[in-house]
Amino acid sequence: MTMKQTLTAALLALLTAGVQAQTDWQQRVDTELSVTLDDVNHELRGHVRIAYQNNSPETLEHVWIHLWPNAYRNGSTAMAKQHYRDGDMFMFYAMNRDLGGIDSLAFTSAKQPLTWNCHPEHIDIAKVELAKPLPPGGRVVVETPFRVDIPSGSISRLGHVGESYQITQWFPKPAVYDDEGWHPMPYLSQGEFFSEYGSYDVKITLPANYTVGATGDLVPGSEDNDAEKSRLDSLAADTKMWVKNQGWKDAENTFPESSQRTKTLHYRQDNVHDFAWFADKRYKVLRGTVVLPRDKRKVTTWAMFTPEEGELWQKAPEYLHDATYYYSLWNGNYPYNQVTAVDGTISAGGGMEYPNVTVIGTAGSDSGLETVIVHEVGHNWFYGILGSNERENAWMDEGINSFNETRYLLTKYGEDKDISLLLGGENNLAQRFELEDFQYKWIDELSYLFPARFGADQPIQCHSNSLTSLNYGAIIYKKTAAAFAMLQSHLGEVAFDKAMQLYFDQWKFRHPGPEDLQLCLEKSTGEDLNWFFGDWIQTTKRNDLALVKASADKGLTVKNAGDLPSSAKISAMQGDSVLAVVDVPLIAPGARTTVDAPAVSGVDRWVLDEDRVTLDYDRSNNVRQASGLFKGMEPLQLRMLTRLEDPDKTQVFWLPALGWNAHNGLMAGVTLHNMALPPRDFTYQWTPLFSVREFGQGVDFGGILAMDWRKDQWHVGMRSSQFRADEAMQLRPELAIPEYDGDLLTRTSLTVERKLNAAPASPWKGVARYEGVHVYGYVDPAPDAMWTLFPNSG
Repeated sequence: MTMKQTLTAALLALLTAGVQAQTDWQQRVDTELSVTLDDVNHELRGHVRIAYQNNSPETLEHVWIHLWPNAYRNGSTAMAKQHYRDGDMFMFYAMNRDLGGIDSLAFTSAKQPLTWNCHPEHIDIAKVELAKPLPPGGRVVVETPFRVDIPSGSISRLGHVGESYQITQWFPKPAVYDDEGWHPMPYLSQGEFFSEYGSYDVKITLPANYTVGATGDLVPGSEDNDAEKSRLDSLAADTKMWVKNQGWKDAENTFPESSQRTKTLHYRQDNVHDFAWFADKRYKVLRGTVVLPRDKRKVTTWAMFTPEEGELWQKAPEYLHDATYYYSLWNGNYPYNQVTAVDGTISAGGGMEYPNVTVIGTAGSDSGLETVIVHEVGHNWFYGILGSNERENAWMDEGINSFNETRYLLTKYGEDKDISLLLGGENNLAQRFELEDFQYKWIDELSYLFPARFGADQPIQCHSNSLTSLNYGAIIYKKTAAAFAMLQSHLGEVAFDKAMQLYFDQWKFRHPGPEDLQLCLEKSTGEDLNWFFGDWIQTTKRNDLALVKASADKGLTVKNAGDLPSSAKISAMQGDSVLAVVDVPLIAPGARTTVDAPAVSGVDRWVLDEDRVTLDYDRSNNVRQASGLFKGMEPLQLRMLTRLEDPDKTQVFWLPALGWNAHNGLMAGVTLHNMALPPRDFTYQWTPLFSVREFGQGVDFGGILAMDWRKDQWHVGMRSSQFRADEAMQLRPELAIPEYDGDLLTRTSLTVERKLNAAPASPWKGVARYEGVHVYGYVDPAPDAMWTLFPNSG
């Protein structure tokens, strides 16, 4: 270790110690719940006992409590307004029976009533005044009965569809209090949660023929648990036979009558920050076991599903096993005894995670079901065990989890797996549009490029509710996943995994922020990662590396033509084979570096970032041919319609064109364009059209030319069209010329436009736009002229 490295490591250690000293306390909330399901009136009646431990250095006089079922109360809640913004008007027109809410609250402590009021803006948040101040180290118990009207499952995550219940965010629950103060937040569909860790002891009473998937373990010998365990064993055996006989072919998916007998199931779990449960009388059940890779402890997996997609769900135990194994291998062992996936109706996305249990919506295909199960199970690490503030730092759970999801699929199915993994096996669409060579791992980058190329992207570090719905998926999920794949490539897989395991060990069952993740990675790797956690995470700056020179003798020169520091790799290629790979160190924006070319023969081209891990905004400058006059020119690809962008080709697309107007008549031609998917910054479209003139006057040539350049908030466009037009309309009828069929009219416009939106998620759009138009071919007759056809440029 050099002196510089020693000083850097010492500084990082001091910074790490300083940050830990600021967050070495965390509140604890232990919760006891008892609840009864009324599946006739679709309501819950329950009681909650909250033991709140104040581990902070501050004295607390009140506790903020989330009453999130009230988000479904009416069309004026924060959730409803978010839905309206995204075009979902269900809550605006909903009947009362579709809405929900929580009531019958009476907060007490030591049997004494407590004063409480709803938040002035949000009816799903309450402020409960304590009977006396709670000092540091003190503990208070707050209790209340409650009743929940279960809303329609068409709205968000809490709800029912018939007699299938998803019971989530359903009880009074304290907000987080940390060194930043209280974090009371209204329930939102886009933008998830932040809650205190503790233990849950929950008793659920419901008709005896419901099957329940829930957070926690059934407590042995408690209530009806022993009988329920035997019932689950029997259901698992029956389902195994049902699957063997392909029972889904003729199974009914209707709800049986509810049993007149009830049962009470008792669950308990420690070190979690939420409790959710799902109940359905139709569930089939499959059970499995996974042996964790580090401590070899056995974890039980449960798949609970209806017959509707039973053919797909027969493989669910495999997906649960593999997800739990690989996430444990890369990040840290799963600390609980069971992991469950349930088949259910969910409106806020394809699946939703809760501690130990996840609900999965309609999948449609094997690959669709596996991807969602893996992603939602993965949230047990990134949200469940590592409890970041999802509302403010959504990328820390959704994005890092998406990175692990992609890594899982590539590990299981191969790094070179093509897009059929997404489309589901052999696919005519993939063949027709030549997608067989498009690798699945490139999807994360591609998803980011769509909004980025239109200047509509937002930073990764962004409050959930300030993101557009497009960017919540493309940026929070996909761009973050691609960015962490780039970071993994930069650090190396072994060093990256070691750093992530340190993060897991240091912050499990706690509330890490971005700076905590950064310090863990820096402490483990000894590398300053400000370049990544700064501009990469906090801005929309572009990464654009260019291979400007490539010579076996003079080396390989890379220029950073973008705005972000980046490292990369250069591959020596022969056809589709990689002959050698050379590392390019971190390059600052505007700088260039030269590395030695590997001593290999037979190279026909050099490709910068052949694996596509750098989120390169413009890959057209990433290839240099090993010989020839135009070493930076890719071979031409001429195809019908369009294709995904291929950085190894100069792409031109065509399609036949037909047109008609009163003066030209029927016109035929072709459209030539370069609009790949996603569109590049510069696009063109040229449509030459030909028609036969009347009176034997020959052939007309006209058409349309359009060119556009887009960069961030700027758009410059040029349009030009030429068609025949009758400009002698001022002729007196007695002077009309039968042989005259109009004159050519050319219209050319130049547009310069800039978006002004400071808040992309706002329904208000601001644009500054200039358009200049030049027209050639109009008649400009003198007032006393009979007619004139002299063109002008007015």
